[in-house]
Amino acid sequence: MLSGVTATLIATRRTADSSEGVLYLAMRAEGVRVFLIVILLWSVLATYREVVAPAFFGSFIVTLLLFSAAFFIREDSPPQPPNSDQEWPPNRN
Repeated sequence: MLSGVTATLIATRRTADSSEGVLYLAMRAEGVRVFLIVILLWSVLATYREVVAPAFFGSFIVTLLLFSAAFFIREDSPPQPPNSDQEWPPNRN
């Protein structure tokens, strides 16, 4: 989560003027995110000598996939038809 928050802060720190600038900021934020992930994984493995590596890496991969998949989930509600006493389309006066 720390790497995701950091990547978000880097990506939203300033606005880009072009599509090239947007891609540069996104790639930079993703690079920082990957760097932080590697550093934090290393610190956990160096600090905790009795860590169960398969369970640790398995839960780590599942967490990364869930957080990445959450970006693609949309919460669109289907359009609701108007009630019988409502005018459709709405009159904008």
